[in-house]
Amino acid sequence: MTEAKRLHYSKTRYRATLTGLSPIHIGGGAPEPACRYAIDEEKKTAYVLRESFVASRYAAGRMTGSEYHRRPSPASIIPKNGAERSEAVLYELKAPRVAASLDKEARPFVRNGFGQAFIPGTSIKGAIREALLFSLLVQDDRLRGEIAATVKDLIAEMKKANPQSANTIRRNRGHASKLEDLFRNPGTGERPDPKNDVLRCMSVEDTPPSDNGFTLAAANIFSLSNGTLAPMISQTRNGQSTRSAPVFLEFLDPGVSFSFSISLDTALLEKLSPPRGKVQFRNSVDIICALKDQADFTASLERTFFSEFDASGKLWKQEYEGTGLAVNQAVIRLGWGCGWMGHSLFPLLGYNENDVAESPKSRKVLVSQNGNPLSLLGYAVLTLQEQ
Repeated sequence: MTEAKRLHYSKTRYRATLTGLSPIHIGGGAPEPACRYAIDEEKKTAYVLRESFVASRYAAGRMTGSEYHRRPSPASIIPKNGAERSEAVLYELKAPRVAASLDKEARPFVRNGFGQAFIPGTSIKGAIREALLFSLLVQDDRLRGEIAATVKDLIAEMKKANPQSANTIRRNRGHASKLEDLFRNPGTGERPDPKNDVLRCMSVEDTPPSDNGFTLAAANIFSLSNGTLAPMISQTRNGQSTRSAPVFLEFLDPGVSFSFSISLDTALLEKLSPPRGKVQFRNSVDIICALKDQADFTASLERTFFSEFDASGKLWKQEYEGTGLAVNQAVIRLGWGCGWMGHSLFPLLGYNENDVAESPKSRKVLVSQNGNPLSLLGYAVLTLQEQ
């Protein structure tokens, strides 16, 4: 008997395409000091310098410790010669006017060792995992009530969340095991085992690396306060308020597309599929339907939230609702600010069907030079086509 015949192994492969609808930021680790960015305002370009190049300038006394963290390097220091230039510059970004006001560390997009940006397969798989769980709970009133009772204390904390309590809420992981069990077939044991997690059957590739389509910009958190949408975080310097944005980050421009593969191990899926009342899926149709369940629910919340403050449609756009998409497409949210509790499960578990969800009251947005909100973050369209 051949090895292939002995192994119960079969995979269905899908060609996946991810296309940004709004700016997307997926963090790449520790923030970079301001001096790693050399900004040419005339060319509207930010050059991200190699760490070794910046370190040599610091060692030579060409910048102070304060400048290292709070001031971009002058574009004039970049060598003109091709070979020397490549030794100094790791990658380039677009730099609108707001980038010139960079005065603190900036959060890079996740990149490989060559400075090329990519979207990790784990980020996409995590968003799909969230949608599958949401779809189960939105259709099962009894189970949704059980889970809501399990996390009632956390939900109470989130309903009165503020900047001071946010980190404590994020560290609360008491609900994790209850949710993870919903993905697992108990098998012959009394408790579900991680090795029986149904998401083991799904493999999501990282997107191909890219050098293009990224921008350095500023962001803030806007919160509903006294009937208006206002910045939650205000900056002060020397006791005086400043309009400087609290966060600078690299983001993927809207309209940029990545193609990659998603594979389902159908044989393992048949073996590990949990019983009724737990997360199940069979193919790409189930994945797209789950994403649509979540996107439809979230769109309704967001449309209601922004209707009073965003009549121009600058922030909330109809395309985020999935209008006009094909049957094999769905809206998906990725990156900063798209966690499962704040994005969809929290309002689903925290409010009854006829309630108007009053929380979450805050949204992370890109801002302009004068601090005005420009765009929401994280919206994209996922397309799945069987190969």
